[in-house]
Amino acid sequence: MSKELKIIYEDNNKIYLSWDKVSGAKYIINGKDTSFNDVRITETKDSSIILDKDKIRNYLELYVLYVLDGNKLNKENVIDKSNIVNISTNILKILTISTIESYKGYSIVINSNEIYDKFILYEVCEDRLNIVLEAQDFIITSDKLSKDKTYYIEGYKIKEDEEIVSAKSLMFTIKDYELVNPVDIKLSIVIPVYNCENYLPRCMDSVLLSKLKDIEIILVNDGSKDNSLKVIKWYQKKYNIVKVIDKKNGGPASARNEGTKIAQGEYIAYIDSDDMVHPNMFYELYKAATIEDADFAVGKVIFRGEDYHNEIWMDVKEKEKGKRYISYTYEDMIYNKWYNYDECIYIVTLWNQIMKTSLAKAHPIPDFKYYEDAAYTRSIYSYGNKFVIALDAYYVWDRRISNTTGTISSFYNTKEPIEVLSDFYSRAIFYWLDDYREDRFDYLMFDSFKEVCNYLQNAINYEKDTIKENAYVKKAAYLLSKYDLNKNTMMISDDEIVRVLSELGKYIK
Repeated sequence: MSKELKIIYEDNNKIYLSWDKVSGAKYIINGKDTSFNDVRITETKDSSIILDKDKIRNYLELYVLYVLDGNKLNKENVIDKSNIVNISTNILKILTISTIESYKGYSIVINSNEIYDKFILYEVCEDRLNIVLEAQDFIITSDKLSKDKTYYIEGYKIKEDEEIVSAKSLMFTIKDYELVNPVDIKLSIVIPVYNCENYLPRCMDSVLLSKLKDIEIILVNDGSKDNSLKVIKWYQKKYNIVKVIDKKNGGPASARNEGTKIAQGEYIAYIDSDDMVHPNMFYELYKAATIEDADFAVGKVIFRGEDYHNEIWMDVKEKEKGKRYISYTYEDMIYNKWYNYDECIYIVTLWNQIMKTSLAKAHPIPDFKYYEDAAYTRSIYSYGNKFVIALDAYYVWDRRISNTTGTISSFYNTKEPIEVLSDFYSRAIFYWLDDYREDRFDYLMFDSFKEVCNYLQNAINYEKDTIKENAYVKKAAYLLSKYDLNKNTMMISDDEIVRVLSELGKYIK
């Protein structure tokens, strides 16, 4: 059986090869040219090599001869031969690796342009690769990792046709990661924390290894009863860009608002302590926002469900060639939200975006028990003039964690009756009436009624006897009595809104 030759990675310029090591041998890398002749490319005493593509441009295949050390190559000193690799069909995506000391040992953060279903981490030994562990996330944290060892990672993705696509990293070692306080802070990242000791390290490691370096991280302990504060203080002591606020429990909105008060960045981001961010997220959003002078930059979301598979949530089409984001005015963004629904549905959440800090400071987040995101985004967006929507998915919304212990309020785990949740949601949808830019009234009214049309229709269909007590109907009835909606050209031009309000009028006169 021949020795194994592997392509560790290949890009437009270089190819990295690795093969089985044999004691006492040297290695001759041969290629087959376009005429299928065997040609020696180079030789080495190492069991790996990086070749320039220009050097092997005219070769179709590569293989390695294992030879006893000597000046001449002959049949007698060739002791083995590797398998043949077709270099024209083995172009693999590169996985770049960053490492950091974590509260739970060391963390490896894998950066790639693909979303992989599984990663396998190997320890590189003298004559073999030992599997250390398998993981689903692009962050691998373990107390089994050591700074004096060499590692290597393979990523696997299963396509719809069940074809398995793989990618590999270069070999790497664990290194210390040092952060220097930035002179000019580009982005403030506020993370509210409540009883999240088990997931906060994962979140923090992903943020600390962000490609955008001029950042500050503001951890707000919202009266945690577990060891979250201990974790927070460890990160504060270890990394000097971490700032800490320790306060009594007040909920996610109050925690975020406290963090906003001390934020110094040009832009601000709010993320949840039980989620993760892709290393490129803040870099790409900040770059797009500054190029366009946008008030908001929003990224797509990677949804992690109970089946442990990566799924791009709300990702409905391929990126336009060479384009990483779409820019909108406020008016176009609201209109496209409903008439190009698939592209803009993800703008209602706080945690997958950045916004200008000046706007966040001027307009605090409402202190709601539920749906503060839905309330706040509709309101704060009315003060923005330019938006960019990234075409890449960056934020990992992790719903595998049952009974989430982060500060976020989870609809899925609440025990509130549906009537109470309806009251909260209705209040959130129309919160903007307490804080909005007046020349955007028509757009906000259209946006709100478009949101509640389905709820109003359900009340008409199934709650005729109690329809006036329905939270959405009560709010709609109030607004219909207070405002002349016929002056709102967006609403009276929308067939769905006109039809539902016409039906509703029979029950609320």
